Amino acid sequence: MLIKKKSEYPLHIAFIWHMHQPWYLNDYTTISNCNISDNNTNIDHADDSVDSNVAFLPWVRLHSIKDYLDMVTILDNYPNIKQTFNLVPSLVKQIELISDEKISDKYLDISLKPASKLTIKEKEFILRWMCPPSNIKRISNYEQYKKILIKIEDLKRSFKVGSLERNLKGSLSIINKLTEQEYRDLQVRFDLSWFDPVFIENNRFLIGLVQKGNSYSEKEKKKLYDEQLKIIKRIIPKYKQMEEQKRIEIISSPHYHPILPLLIDNKVAIEANPKSIVPDNHFTFSEDARAQVEKGLNFHKSTFGSKPNGMWPPEMAVSNESLKILAESGIFWTIADQAILSKSIDVDLSLGNDRVVKNLHLLYKPYTFFNGNNSINIIFRDQILSDLIGFVYNNMSWEDAVNDFVDRLERIYFSVSRDFKPYLVTIALDGENCWEYYERDGIEFLSNLYKKLNESNQFKLVSVTDYLGKYPPTDRLYNIKPGSWVRGDFSNWTGGEGQNQAWDYLYQARVDVEKSINSGIDGEKREKILKQIYIAEGSDWFWWLGDNEKSGMDELWEQEFREHLFKIYEILEISPPENLKSPIKIV
Repeated sequence: MLIKKKSEYPLHIAFIWHMHQPWYLNDYTTISNCNISDNNTNIDHADDSVDSNVAFLPWVRLHSIKDYLDMVTILDNYPNIKQTFNLVPSLVKQIELISDEKISDKYLDISLKPASKLTIKEKEFILRWMCPPSNIKRISNYEQYKKILIKIEDLKRSFKVGSLERNLKGSLSIINKLTEQEYRDLQVRFDLSWFDPVFIENNRFLIGLVQKGNSYSEKEKKKLYDEQLKIIKRIIPKYKQMEEQKRIEIISSPHYHPILPLLIDNKVAIEANPKSIVPDNHFTFSEDARAQVEKGLNFHKSTFGSKPNGMWPPEMAVSNESLKILAESGIFWTIADQAILSKSIDVDLSLGNDRVVKNLHLLYKPYTFFNGNNSINIIFRDQILSDLIGFVYNNMSWEDAVNDFVDRLERIYFSVSRDFKPYLVTIALDGENCWEYYERDGIEFLSNLYKKLNESNQFKLVSVTDYLGKYPPTDRLYNIKPGSWVRGDFSNWTGGEGQNQAWDYLYQARVDVEKSINSGIDGEKREKILKQIYIAEGSDWFWWLGDNEKSGMDELWEQEFREHLFKIYEILEISPPENLKSPIKIV
């Protein structure tokens, strides 16, 4: 039975929103046949010289007009709420480049092209990649958009097209069934549907486009892009402003989002899960892990004025060795998953019958991890609360979701109230992808949740550094079991046939790079080839090359991954290994 007794302390709550996109830029000179653009040029920009001005996917731009700005501006309405945001360097850099109009993406280039001048291939691209399913929540309020999407879906079924690019005859049949105006409308609607509802409701021009529904002009299409740019240009300045006002804390990640434990020693996967099948080659490049951490810290300092206090390890993947590197780099705190704490201290942290985690007094507090002479503070997220927002509440009404979440927090509050200690509940998750599965991009859920939390005397919403400064950890950890946020192991990034093949390709390239460095290549070449290695070490490649996750464009991810490795041999002016020319097997 839950005894409702007020505590001397409020229940401290730390929301940590993880904002991440991989590096989408390449130069398409070797194996790619994507026909991205006819006017690609090399662009130099600070430490990250840009290989191409066209990204192969549009997600930085589209999530910028849907998620990155509104997730921080919403806090203007709730002065008692402090939060923490992890802004991954590879994302921030691309936002900056888009803001300065130094990069584009293939989707944008096709969207901006006059509909009268679209080629057959470009129309095919629109029909294949820019026509989402007609039943998704993001377009639920766009009746005209849904009608044309349903028309296209019916045409595909009627002509039994399947994959457009593999059925040329069926493709042409569908392509010719749409008018020039319908293609222009598709160009406009694709981008318009990505705008956060709040931005639309506060913009007369965007409201007009929504109400118009179809028959858009080329002039309106161009102005729609201008509205995108206005939003994107506000993102980084707004985060800086909110941090200066001490409303938020901004932390960082290793630069290109690699899984540190697998860079240090990929056999750590077996320790996390004895059933893991590791690649043939033993990848042990701890120097890359250190370099990615330092690059991330330095980039953050150059962008936001100082090094971050916290670092989010990509995929919340940790090991003793990776935590040691973070500690040696001077990072004050980091985060891991509830499952990692459970394994590390051998305690049951599953959900009890009262909807409260068992042994909750062990989860809801910070620890200090010691390895040799170095230490780092570490907090562990509540996996259940985090996953409810990430994967469950989108299927509930916002009223039921908010009430359920607050009820769970109140149960935690009353469960720990008798201890008279300042407990910390950490809710940490992806801050971008989950919202497209909510009605109206989750605005009702978040605004009503924040309203209740903002007005409550039971809860105190804090940044992590503020909390740790006031309540330093008193408990120590000397050994952390390796793992990530997914099942507490690394099986989403290694172990599958395609994943292990990718790791072996990366290993061979890394060995060849090391040989070149040892032979004394000049500094500029050294930096260029290491950049390609660091990009290829990013976690997203291995996520999409595995058996567990499917993007619908796995072949593109495979191709782009090998592009970065081919680029290394192009820079070195030597022939690449023959096996690199063979595509990675995608199951």
